[in-house]
Amino acid sequence: TRVRSSAASDVYKRQLERYASLNGVPFDGKPLGSGPYIFRSWTRGGDMRFDANPNYFRGAPKIPHVVIRFIPDQNTMVNALRAHDIDLYYLVSTSQAPAVRTIPDTTFTQVATFNGEGLTFNTQRPPLDDVRVRLALCYAFDEKSVFRNIYHSLGGQGPTRMAPGLLGFDPAIHYYPYDPQKAAALLDAAGWNLGPNGLRMKNGKPLAIELSTVSGVKLREELEVVLQRAWRAVGIDVSVKNYAASLYFAPAGDGGPLYGGRMHVEIHTSSHVYPDPDIENVLAPDRLPPVGENFSRFRNAELGRLIAAGLASYDPAVRAPIYRRIAQIEIANVPDYVLSWEPQIMAANSDLHGLRPNPTGSDLWNINTWTFRP
Repeated sequence: TRVRSSAASDVYKRQLERYASLNGVPFDGKPLGSGPYIFRSWTRGGDMRFDANPNYFRGAPKIPHVVIRFIPDQNTMVNALRAHDIDLYYLVSTSQAPAVRTIPDTTFTQVATFNGEGLTFNTQRPPLDDVRVRLALCYAFDEKSVFRNIYHSLGGQGPTRMAPGLLGFDPAIHYYPYDPQKAAALLDAAGWNLGPNGLRMKNGKPLAIELSTVSGVKLREELEVVLQRAWRAVGIDVSVKNYAASLYFAPAGDGGPLYGGRMHVEIHTSSHVYPDPDIENVLAPDRLPPVGENFSRFRNAELGRLIAAGLASYDPAVRAPIYRRIAQIEIANVPDYVLSWEPQIMAANSDLHGLRPNPTGSDLWNINTWTFRP
């Protein structure tokens, strides 16, 4: 049943205060809430069952019962949707989207989120401490081809942390065009000269970088192959070293390469779960790990002042030009390079109506209005 928000903290306190640790307590498997559905049961590894909450503040849901099935294999999920054993495949992977789109009697919906996937350059680790090298890496591969072939033209595009749809997004800021000759000229200017073996050298050392991401993410592994080939074509020795997620995102003290700054170029998705352009945590000069997630370790005094100014005002007219200038600094220095604004994709049986994808949060936000009809 519904709990008034003013009393919710007292309810949770009574449930949980007797436990020294919240890990593994019964509450974890039978939560309380005031949403559109009431939790009924959870079969580990199987399904979760919910009943409609008649007291939901936005109106009782039209569908009386919901069963969430846990299907760990994505191919099995697609087959279940094709056979109509499930009504909704939530969060379809980008790599499966082309196949899912062809399933008969299925509605395919997608929206670009504010979660940006792309490259992060460690600006404090040579040779990436030289902006000319970072720019050369951007010129050396075809972003249009990557978006089309790797990301299947799903989601959104925009090279900086200012996602399309956010206050301050500047459509005049574009990706660097695919121009291997420009990349070569930048590397020449940075003192990296092409050697007889096809690799660039400076002071007797080869231009070598390491490319990393989380192991097992097929889409990113495909991207690594493309980047490795493109960067090798302009004389860069590129090695790939991927990590299990538990290690990749581990604290520096536990050997985590991301928080520990041991990476050169890395690929991951940076989540931005609210519709505000603030990027303090990921680009402010005082938010280097472990106090933030500025994994590029980029430090720029003007950028820091602008981020603070953007946070100091609620006025969109004041804030918009601030974030446009932030994007200009970002694209000129490329501490990171967003390749795709991650799509949120749902596929449902055609008789399920009311789905409205949302760029932030959960696409289940209006589940109380969903209906089944021919």
